Amino acid sequence: MDDRLKTLLHEIAANQKFSIEEIESDSDHIHLLIECMPQHYIPSLVKGLKGVSARLLFKSFPELKSQLWGGHLWNPSY
Repeated sequence: MDDRLKTLLHEIAANQKFSIEEIESDSDHIHLLIECMPQHYIPSLVKGLKGVSARLLFKSFPELKSQLWGGHLWNPSY
């Protein structure tokens, strides 16, 4: 699942015209170093990464939703 998440995040970033320079994850969190243009609005980038990745991960791993507290993959903050 970790590898799939990292692949998804890189794909989402490429589609949105920014790049993830570094990515590290642990059992319950992830750190990203993002390079983007000044015109990008960081909260929108994060919202897109979280929303699309959650939808696609739940599609690939349906059992994941039942294992999470409240069925949410990401914390609402960033």
